[in-house]
Order: sequence, then C-alpha cells, then structure tokens
Amino acid sequence: MPLTESQLSALPEGWCATARPSEECDMSHSGIAEEVAVEVSAEHPLFGVAVEVVAHDVAFDDVLCQHVEDPERFTEVHLTWARRAESFGLPSIECDGGWADFLRLQQAISAVSESAAEEERLGLREPMTEAGTPSRPIVLRAPASGLDSE
Repeated sequence: MPLTESQLSALPEGWCATARPSEECDMSHSGIAEEVAVEVSAEHPLFGVAVEVVAHDVAFDDVLCQHVEDPERFTEVHLTWARRAESFGLPSIECDGGWADFLRLQQAISAVSESAAEEERLGLREPMTEAGTPSRPIVLRAPASGLDSE
C-alpha cells in the first residue's frame, strides 16, 4: 500500500518514500521496517497493529507508517535504533492521524526551524552546536486548535 501520487508529490523535503527511494537515500528500507518491528514492545500503542513503513526522514530517525486496516491513518515514530524492544513509550510517536496531520506537523517543524535559524543569523539565539542541535530546545506543542511553538 504505497503512497498515492498526490502524497508522493507532497512528501516534505528530506523525506524518502520507501516505494520510490530518493537519490540521496542510502538506507535499507527493509531494515527500517525490521527495526520498527523490533522496537515496538507489548506496551507500545503500535504493538500488534499492522503497519507498513511508507517513508522516512533521510536526516533523522523518524519513519512514517501507514495503517494496513485503516489506510487513511498514519503514525510517525522516532526510532532509537537500539535493535531491541524498547520500553517507556519508545519509539516515541511524533504524529498519529491523517495525511494532513502529518503534513501540518512537518510544516510547523520547518517554520520553527527556519525561525530559529533566522534568530541565530541575527544573533538573537545561540547557534547550533557541531552536533546539529540547537543550544536550547525547540518545543512544538499541539493544542486542540493547532500547533504552537516555544
């Protein structure tokens, strides 16, 4: 159940569809699916749920899973790559909902990241560290009315 043509064309920059790998992707898509299966323990909300990995973020450890029995539902999880079943809510769920929900979250992340980069350029925020993390966290919160950042 690969993404539709419309979804493929809307896939955010930096994301790679497993059915149509991008040139800059060097990940094993079957390996990503195997890691999802390994990390999801009996306590995880996705345990026992049939999902297919349809895309992943090339730069980060986020993967987008489409629910087999409810193809309109997508769950984005952040893998730890521990190569074992996780606990304490890991792998974390970044987004769970429809395609539009996933796109809204990605747009919000992009907007906040661009804003932080502009603040860094203007000297209003400490620059990113060598590891690529900001000096203070960027937090997105999802209230009932939409996404906010702090």
